[in-house]
Amino acid sequence: MAHRAVGLGLAIESKKSSGWVGWWVICGDLPTDYVSAETIKHPHDAVRAIAEEWREQARLMAHADSHPGTRIGRPEDRASLAPLLATRASQLLEWADDDSIWDDV
Repeated sequence: MAHRAVGLGLAIESKKSSGWVGWWVICGDLPTDYVSAETIKHPHDAVRAIAEEWREQARLMAHADSHPGTRIGRPEDRASLAPLLATRASQLLEWADDDSIWDDV
């Protein structure tokens, strides 16, 4: 399967524990987002966690609802942003499920 690069993942060093990952960050042709590495220890799991959150966000946005703790775009843009976010979430979930991507990680 060919992969089109849509994002860049980064491991951000912890301020509390030098030399350890504190945050997993994703950015690029998609929303910038992050998750704590406190409980998510592998980038594979970080990608999955972000994708699952985006999938839920897209579902809420498609129904003109919003997540109580997260805001993506302006409320009037929810209907047009929902399918874009859903597409990015699906792509990330495909990557999370593709073990060949994670062989060297």
